[in-house]
Amino acid sequence: MSDNRWTKRATEWQPRIGKRSRGRQPLRWSDSIAKVKGRLWHREAGDKNRWRLDAEGYILQWMDEASRKANSLLVSSIFDLLIHTALLRLLFSLAVVLAVVLAVVVVVVVVVVVVVVVVVVVVVVEVVVVVIVVVVVIIVVVVVAVVVVV
Repeated sequence: MSDNRWTKRATEWQPRIGKRSRGRQPLRWSDSIAKVKGRLWHREAGDKNRWRLDAEGYILQWMDEASRKANSLLVSSIFDLLIHTALLRLLFSLAVVLAVVLAVVVVVVVVVVVVVVVVVVVVVVEVVVVVIVVVVVIIVVVVVAVVVVV
C-alpha cells in the first residue's frame, strides 16, 4: 500500500499556516492514541475486531479520566462554596454582634443624657426653690419691719 492514502494524510494532517509557533507543539488526537497503544497503532487498526475492542477500552479509559477530572472540579467547587458560605455566616454573625454593641452604646448614651437632664432639672429646681425661699424670707422680713414700724 502506498503512503499517499487519504486516511494516513487525514490522520497526520497539521493545519499550519505560516511559521511554526515557539515551544511545544499542540497534541493531536492521534498522539493520545499513540500514548496508549504505542507508535505502531496504525498496524493494529487494520484488525477491525481487535481495534473495536481496544477502542472501547480506550474510550472507557478516557471517560474514566474525564469523570475523575469532573469529580475533582465538582469537589473543589463544593469546597469553595462551603468556604464562601462559612465566610458569609461569619460576616453575618459579626454584623449581628456589631448591631448589638451599637444598640447597647445608644442605650447607654440615652441613659446618660436622661440622668444629666434630671440632675440639671433638680439643680435648677433647687436653685429656684432657694431663690423663692430667699424672696419669701425677704418679703417676710420687710413685712415684719413695716408692721413693727407702724
